[in-house]
Amino acid sequence: MFQEERPPLPAYFILYAVWLAAVFLLTGGFESLPNWLDSWVKWDAHWYERIWSEGYPKEDPRSLVFPPGYPLVVGSISSLTSLNFHTSALILNIASYFALCLISAECLGKIFSLPRLPLFVLPLTSPAAYFVFTAYSDALFSAMLWIAIHCTLAHPKSIRAQLAEFCLLLAMPWVRLTGFAMAAWILTKRWTSAAVAISLFGWLALNFEISGKFTYFLEAQALFEMPQGHFLNGAVYTFQGLLSFSDFVSRNDLTGYFQFHFLPATYLLILCGTAFWLCRKKQWLLGVTVLSVLLMSHNQSFWRSAVRYDLPILPCFYAALMATMKSENEKLPPIAISILIALGLLQMSMMISFARLFQVGEWAF
Repeated sequence: MFQEERPPLPAYFILYAVWLAAVFLLTGGFESLPNWLDSWVKWDAHWYERIWSEGYPKEDPRSLVFPPGYPLVVGSISSLTSLNFHTSALILNIASYFALCLISAECLGKIFSLPRLPLFVLPLTSPAAYFVFTAYSDALFSAMLWIAIHCTLAHPKSIRAQLAEFCLLLAMPWVRLTGFAMAAWILTKRWTSAAVAISLFGWLALNFEISGKFTYFLEAQALFEMPQGHFLNGAVYTFQGLLSFSDFVSRNDLTGYFQFHFLPATYLLILCGTAFWLCRKKQWLLGVTVLSVLLMSHNQSFWRSAVRYDLPILPCFYAALMATMKSENEKLPPIAISILIALGLLQMSMMISFARLFQVGEWAF
């Protein structure tokens, strides 16, 4: 598993199937398949289905906080296959997350001479990876982002790759608003970043057409109990909460401590470090991507979903961690392998714990 050579493609499929089966087993899938499928239809999943079936009603335009790309893709699959919306989302997400893990592992493994399989497995154990099983847009967006990165890094001068990159950057903001962070690619002199400006114009126009306000999607966040504010407000709230561990213990709310304080703060710190490490390695595109996504995902006064929003850039952290632990002979020493295994098991346990909370209707990112 820890060799640097490129493993055969079936190895990736086997590992992915094992992960899917493990999550299926540990979240009650073998008890009742219909109930298991229904347990993932929670929170934003309802809004995406509503957008597909109703569009953006002018009398209640608050669903404009969600761009239409994801429900359009899922709904189209549903129409073509006669599967329901949420089953179609499950199939799309499973395929998309596999693409994220595979492409990121291949890209990062090649750049930093790292073993591919650990780079493939670690994102599967991320605490928010269970969102693959519900109708959320994170998996599709993450796959699109890494396909765009692959186009840029593998074929930087290919016109065909640049056109593909342009189309992806044009489409990504319509899947998740985080796609607008890719405007930062202009810092790496990528002309394709102009696609983000085109999408921004279209998105503001859609908001105006539906609600009469260009930036209604920002105001609508308050309707989803998201307090108004910015990065500094969120940082103060999150890091102050780190000092209140005993209060959370007394309230028997360790879950709240981890998802609203410990994990968002940890992700911010390690991903900032990752971004600067990448820039030191002159991997400017990756560094700019990590930093821009990170700043956008944490640009709120309450980082209740930041862990999920950071999902597409976590592979860069795993690569940085592995690269810094390599020995002089370019191999991972036994202690490094032990750390990676422990990290994967710790993350996996957190993921299953949060997944079970989500299934019963509690908030978990």
